[in-house]
Amino acid sequence: MRQKTYDILPARRAAFAPLHREILGPACLRYMLVLSMLLRLHLAIWLCIAQAGCAQVEKTTLSDRIEEDAIRREDPVLISGFDIEPLLGTSPETIVAFRYTDKWEQIPVQIDQRKVTTFANLYNSSTLSENEEEAKSLFYTDENSYTGGDDDPLFDSDDELVFMARDAGRKFSSLSEPDGVRKDSGIEIRVWDPLRTNVSGYVYLFESAGALEPSAGRSYGTYEFMLLNGDYLENYRIEGGPNPEETWYRSKYYERRFSDRWKTDRLRIKKGSASGENIIDMAKLMFAPGHCDRHVGTFNSGAGCFAANKDGPVRSIRSYLGANSGMLTQRVHLFYESREDVHTHLRVHTIRGAATFYDYKTGLKGMRYCNNLNPECVQIDGKDDEVEVGIVSWEMIEGPAGSMLLSHRFISPKDVPRTSYYRDESPALITQCDGDESMWGFSGIWINDTIPNTDPRIEGYEQFHVVTTHIYEGPGVTFHSAEEKDNIARNSVKASIRKL
Repeated sequence: MRQKTYDILPARRAAFAPLHREILGPACLRYMLVLSMLLRLHLAIWLCIAQAGCAQVEKTTLSDRIEEDAIRREDPVLISGFDIEPLLGTSPETIVAFRYTDKWEQIPVQIDQRKVTTFANLYNSSTLSENEEEAKSLFYTDENSYTGGDDDPLFDSDDELVFMARDAGRKFSSLSEPDGVRKDSGIEIRVWDPLRTNVSGYVYLFESAGALEPSAGRSYGTYEFMLLNGDYLENYRIEGGPNPEETWYRSKYYERRFSDRWKTDRLRIKKGSASGENIIDMAKLMFAPGHCDRHVGTFNSGAGCFAANKDGPVRSIRSYLGANSGMLTQRVHLFYESREDVHTHLRVHTIRGAATFYDYKTGLKGMRYCNNLNPECVQIDGKDDEVEVGIVSWEMIEGPAGSMLLSHRFISPKDVPRTSYYRDESPALITQCDGDESMWGFSGIWINDTIPNTDPRIEGYEQFHVVTTHIYEGPGVTFHSAEEKDNIARNSVKASIRKL
């Protein structure tokens, strides 16, 4: 706008200058020119103030905007140690985080240590042959599993630092550092929303001088890993289950239960006006609907182990392996306050397909199902509906018990032949491998073609990694809102780092 203004004013003056000289005398003309310059200066100052005001509005912090628009409330910010070089070699217990508003406010931050180790180590070498012991991967560490602690106890390049995007504040404008931190240890992290470029915020990392803790005295959820047989290292049956559990993740907004390694059979949403009743019969895995040679029950009765069970102030982690002949197949749950990221790493010989479904609780009333191919949600009531099938990016159920959005992302490979699946029958006409005899809104993703070898112990393997983000909301999430949330799940908050 300023450039156009200054382009126009000289043109107007040149056009009218002959007329000014003809009508006005030299003294009067000089007076008018001076007046014109003063008016131009006044206009420039006014424009500068106006534009500064606009800039001030545009620089709304992420935390301020989040209070008005809850879209980013559930998003974590993940940064690897490789990207925070100034903190490398620091004890994780001394890394603390702050946001700045009109004052410094400590916020929760978490360091999750990782290390490269062999699959044989996770299995305590009890079920893998000697020539298989060299297969390795990167795992979250856990001293209460055979993964063990990190070989480097300090913050290193493969560790992860995480905080919540909504905890970001304004850019630091004071000369003073927070109380209780080591002088000149500060690091500025700018976070921004790639879908809304005018939304950004700042988080500041410091080293604690001794009294401050990374949790800031808060926790966004709790994870209680409970084996009914007792301590994991002493009592877990790695060579074959079952290994019954009563494990729960609980936050302000949802609760999930696991009753064995692969078996999750309780899920309650507590956000908004959600009723809080259980919404699932089970989360199910198999080759194809009705094919019961491999499923959750056989996974749990076969060999398997845990890599990590960790409870933290920002997120909790559940990581486990072992799906019959896919002994290296792994699933990782990352629990946040109103979101859950489930990573599946398929590592198995060539198989004829795979499917992952949710079977919802029989008799659950008032719930509807839709996905990006079906904007008109169908009622889940045990009576089958005609639903378009194909490649879906997201699915959702919504109703009095709350809303759950599932955003599916195929990381590698991206072009897996697949389709969606939906069945609503009570009783079911197809054999049920686990759970009850109904298919109540039974839905999910079905890879209905051969999957090439993904086992790293066999030459010529391909990597297979799928992420499903669960977003938990109260009742009333619309199709448009679900589309928006899916887009957000695919475009995570970005971050840049600067040493203060």
